[in-house]
Amino acid sequence: MESMNEEVQMYESKPSMSAGVCLFTIFYIWQRTFNEQCTSVTNKSLGAMVISAVVGLSAMAWPGPLSHIVLAPSMASGTSAEEPCALSHIANVSTGVVLIFATALFLAEPLRLISKKASLRASYVAAVLVCHALHEGYGNPRIVHKSFELGRLSKAFDNFRIVQLTDIHVGATVGRSQLQKVVNRVNELKPDLIVITGDLIDGFDEPALIRSALEPLSQLRSAMGSYYVTGNHEYFFGSASERVLGELEGQLNDWGIRRLKNEFVSIGDALDNELGFDLAGIDDFDNGGNVTAAVAGRNPERELVLLAHQPNSIRSATQHGVGLQLSGHTHGGQMFPLHYACFFANSYVAGAHVHEEHGQSTQIYVSRGTRQGGAPMRLFAPTEITHLTLRSKHHRIQQPTQCNVSESLENTYSGR
Repeated sequence: MESMNEEVQMYESKPSMSAGVCLFTIFYIWQRTFNEQCTSVTNKSLGAMVISAVVGLSAMAWPGPLSHIVLAPSMASGTSAEEPCALSHIANVSTGVVLIFATALFLAEPLRLISKKASLRASYVAAVLVCHALHEGYGNPRIVHKSFELGRLSKAFDNFRIVQLTDIHVGATVGRSQLQKVVNRVNELKPDLIVITGDLIDGFDEPALIRSALEPLSQLRSAMGSYYVTGNHEYFFGSASERVLGELEGQLNDWGIRRLKNEFVSIGDALDNELGFDLAGIDDFDNGGNVTAAVAGRNPERELVLLAHQPNSIRSATQHGVGLQLSGHTHGGQMFPLHYACFFANSYVAGAHVHEEHGQSTQIYVSRGTRQGGAPMRLFAPTEITHLTLRSKHHRIQQPTQCNVSESLENTYSGR
């Protein structure tokens, strides 16, 4: 595959660094566990073999030639090209196991001055955390309910319901079966609008794989349509990215899911005499995302909701009068201690915030992600399907039990 060859060349320049990280990790974990806690040479040797195997498997999941040579063919040979293979799951889980154990042992270093058993106890804690992280990663996403009051939103759209999906990462560890569960839960919420804020795919660059694995999305149902924008992982196919995006866009469009490419659409105008609101969407922040282009020509008196994969688009969003930005990208850190790295790289990591700049303000919600990329594990950053309710400022005067527009569409919910 063209994209595979390009990425292999990209990472071939760093084999010594990857090998060095692997060797250091093997030695550190072995030293703090088997070498310090075991007296038998046999047990020490066995421990070295086990740790080497786990770290070696985790290395297969790192971006680079090894992952493409070993995992890519295996993923393509999954069950009916719909599910990742067992080797892909094992390799990615191994990455999370190594991270948790290395972190626990490192944090226990000061305690070694007090107790010789500190590292052993840290290993027990790490084992428990691994089980918890796997349960969170493979479990069903939580439904997170959030409400946002928007000053320019028409009274007719009070209680308008949006379901946000993001960072599903269909590919290395997420297949059709997990996506089907997500779609079923979304449809149970009966939303007025469905949005997908990037990183939908992760590792597929063949049309058959894309179509087969993503087919459950064709079952999404909402009163006023479904929209999506690209994330950074949609551009991880090198020179083949445009081809992959074209095939993905065409397929989703056939299923009634429209891609917003630095543009906006009007929501609800045909259904109410009052103003509806505008939904804008931009490409990934690092791959051509342009808020200025996305909102060009719109009526500034209308409310504006922006779909932007990366939270770092918030400054431009505030400058252009966005009322609410919906983002993902960070996974909420996904696994401790990666949370802290996310704080340095992103404007916001998770949850609802108000961004104020130059006398203007924009609300932003950053989802922790519906599934995850890399290790299928979550530690103190659970997955979510976000159920958002838009409130008009007029709701303080009159509080309807249901969005007026939604009520008028109740009989046509089975359409998109």
